[in-house]
Amino acid sequence: MAHLWFNEVWNQKNLDMIPELMSADAQGHLEGGQEIVGPDQFIEFQKSILGALPDIRIEILNSLSNDEYSCVMWKSSAKNDSITFKGTTWFKVHDGKIVEGWDCWNHGALMTTLASL
Repeated sequence: MAHLWFNEVWNQKNLDMIPELMSADAQGHLEGGQEIVGPDQFIEFQKSILGALPDIRIEILNSLSNDEYSCVMWKSSAKNDSITFKGTTWFKVHDGKIVEGWDCWNHGALMTTLASL
């Protein structure tokens, strides 16, 4: 599920896959204390990231999973690799859909890089 999420939703930017992979009442706990519920709010979040970094790519560095949870360590790059940062995403999956997710990423590194461009 996690590999499909990062490939389809982030790397392919396939917004139609978001409601396919995420339950209607899924909870997202994002960097900086932002909370979202459901695919529509996630799509708005993703659009804000893509507005700033339209060529963002996510590379999965490592992942662990069982029947209910997946944890992914990833590296993101954008703007011809002039912007990179790493993070971890933890998914809870039920009945084949993401029902909750937690993101933690190197927000400071991203802000420092963006300020220097």
